[in-house]
Amino acid sequence: FCILKMYSQRERTPDVDGPFTALRKHDEYYLPGGDLFFLIEQNHFRVHRYFFERESPYFKAQLATPASPGASRQGTSESTAIVLNDVRAADFAKFLWVFYNPKYSLYHAKVDDWVAILNLACKWGFTEIKALVVREIERLYMTDIHRVVVYHKYDIDRRLLFANYA
Repeated sequence: FCILKMYSQRERTPDVDGPFTALRKHDEYYLPGGDLFFLIEQNHFRVHRYFFERESPYFKAQLATPASPGASRQGTSESTAIVLNDVRAADFAKFLWVFYNPKYSLYHAKVDDWVAILNLACKWGFTEIKALVVREIERLYMTDIHRVVVYHKYDIDRRLLFANYA
């Protein structure tokens, strides 16, 4: 999977064109009990680190890294939020929906939403989320070309394609 660069406080420079853009708390995923902070496109997300440590070997290793002496651990507050410059806030919100879906095991989303979730799951090594996405998109209509492209790009078992064309 792709490597995610985690920025220190000094390196953080959210992509802003023109004058300063105010940072804001994400409307849905700034959770009062959250203990992990992300900054994406001027949106602060506050979520539970448990899901990231449990599901992603990448985040488990990154979040276990101790802070330098006198510094705060990465992601423990808004001021030390993990900056994800290569992720869209809307896609990250879709990804978080998997964990915080109020309908528990009922996941109804469009193919494009599932592909956005799949992209982040593969990028960060969330294998169980990848498996969920595959189960869900198997049930949805996709054009043949779109399905082949998605399965190839995200290394989904090619044998699943045969069932669609047998």
